[in-house]
This record gives sequence, structure tokens and C-alpha cells, in this order.
Amino acid sequence: MPHSSGGGSHSGGSHGGSSHRSSGGGSFSSGGHSGDSGGPNPLMDSKFSRRPYKDAKKYVIYNRRGKMKYVYHEGGTTAPDWALTIVAVLVMSLIFLPIIKLASLFAYYQPHPINVNSYDSTIVIDDHIGVVDDESLAKSLEPFRAETGVAPSIEIVYDSEWIDDYDSLEKFAYNEYLRIFNDEKHWLILISYPDEFRTQEFVDWKWEGMIGDDTYSVTSKKQVIFTDIFQKHMVRSTPDQLQPAITAAFDEFTPRVMDMEKSTGAAIFMYIMLGIYLFCVRYFVKNHYEHMKMQKAYIVKGNSVQLECEYCGCMYISGTITVCPHCGAPIPAYNGE
Repeated sequence: MPHSSGGGSHSGGSHGGSSHRSSGGGSFSSGGHSGDSGGPNPLMDSKFSRRPYKDAKKYVIYNRRGKMKYVYHEGGTTAPDWALTIVAVLVMSLIFLPIIKLASLFAYYQPHPINVNSYDSTIVIDDHIGVVDDESLAKSLEPFRAETGVAPSIEIVYDSEWIDDYDSLEKFAYNEYLRIFNDEKHWLILISYPDEFRTQEFVDWKWEGMIGDDTYSVTSKKQVIFTDIFQKHMVRSTPDQLQPAITAAFDEFTPRVMDMEKSTGAAIFMYIMLGIYLFCVRYFVKNHYEHMKMQKAYIVKGNSVQLECEYCGCMYISGTITVCPHCGAPIPAYNGE
């Protein structure tokens, strides 16, 4: 059903519209794994750190270039579970991506014109008080229809035509829309003047916009902008200048009506949800990657010392490996000397 797009009056200013829408393993190519196995859930395991912290165990990881680094970790060297990581990421995606997508529709919206061939897009001008030229006014509104596909129409009446039967001009405009149109794709601007307006020094005119629900893809939040523009031109005009005022209002509004719409609140919400989603995905993936690295980690016992391979000079920690991670030479047992 049609709904108010906003309106105003000479004495009361403008107002907004209403809407009817609404285990162990091998390490390198030689040597056994001397680290401990088992431990907490690899998906939600405790943190990995380069610095010691309470209850953390000390591990050493060797690379093929003969370098080593220490890692501190509460858990063991539990093998990472790809299936668990994938399920976690999928669950997060199912929760957050629809929310992000919905928020993006409200945050950024590109209006789409209506197909003028899908309905009777005649621009109706109905002037009861004789202040406009129907044909020339209709012609001046054609650029708006060409841009949006919405047919703007103007009805100008006397107050006496409705004031005794309706509580407000909005209700009268609603009934007039239903009387004149059998679609939801027109935009009716109903303007009402006092019966004695020709003899009055201050003419307290009123106007109300009534718009079809099928125009939402075009007008959406732009209705507020139009209300301000139309009210501005109405205030500046006299009854004899009404036609230029209407034309000027639509001329000013038409270049802006198809601009992309942005909602700051929805955009902020969307980026917050996106940030939370990316943080969670990064956490799960990083945690999985850290566990993969821990498969090449060896626990450092309290009495371990740093030694040098007698063949290649690579540094290693006693009690952690049986062959050199750099050259592959066997490492003699350390007797504490």
C-alpha cells in the first residue's frame, strides 16, 4: 500500500513520512621425537609465546639452516586436526557472513530504476485551483521519470475539499492515491490551499507526498531529502509561482536520487562484525599452524645445555635430538661434561 513520503505546511514546517514496510612422531629425516605427546584440544589450546610464562613448558624448534628457536607452550605437541579447524571456520562463517551480508545491504545501497513499461507511467497533473499549466508541468517532471522510472504526479486542491471529512491531509492523500492509481509505482504530491488564498497576505498552504511501496528500490531514504528540498521551494514561492517551485524542486532532486545511499550506523556495525569474524578465523588458522610447527618441537629439560655439532658447527640442545638437524651426523649422548 502507498505510504507518506513526508510533507509540510507554510506555518508548521516539514515532517517526515511513514512506512508500511518493515601422539609422538618423527622430526626431520632422522632421529625420534623426544617431546611429550597428548594434551589439550589443539583447536582451543593455550597460547604459544617466545617468552616464558606461568605453567608453560619450554620447547626448541630446529630448521634446516641449522638455526633454532625457543617456544613456550602449556600444551604438548598434539597433532593438529584439520577437520576440527575446518568445522570451526565453517561455523563462524555460517554465523557471521549472513549478518555481514545483511548489514552491507543497509550500509551501502545502490538504487535501481523501475521499468516504466511495467505499469501505466502517465504523469498526472490535476489542478483544482487554476495556478499551474498541466501540460507544461507534466513535461517538466519527465526527466525525473526517465531517471527513476517513478511517475511523479501533482494534485492541487482547496482545503474545503477534504478538511471536513479527514483528520489530516495525509489520510486524504492516501485515499486520493488509491482513487487515481491502481499500482504502487507513482509518487503523488498533494498540495492544498485555503479557499481564500487569493485574498490572503499569508497563505497557509499544506502539502503531502504519498508514494507507492514498489518505488522503495529507487527512493528509499531519499524521501527525506526530497521533503526538505520541496519544502524549501514551497516556502520561497507564492501561489502564482507554484509551478516554477515544483519544477525547481524536482530539478534539484533528480541528479541526486540515484546516488548510492550510505548508512553510517549500519556500516560501523558491518565492519565490527567483519573484524570479529576475521579475528576468529585468524585465531583458528594461526592456532592450527602453531600446532603444525609444534610437531617439529622438542621439549627442553631443566638440565639441558646448548652444544655444538662437531661436524658442521650447528647449535643444538642436549637431550632433544639424536642427529644433527643441519648435516645429519649422529650426535653423541651428553654425559654432563
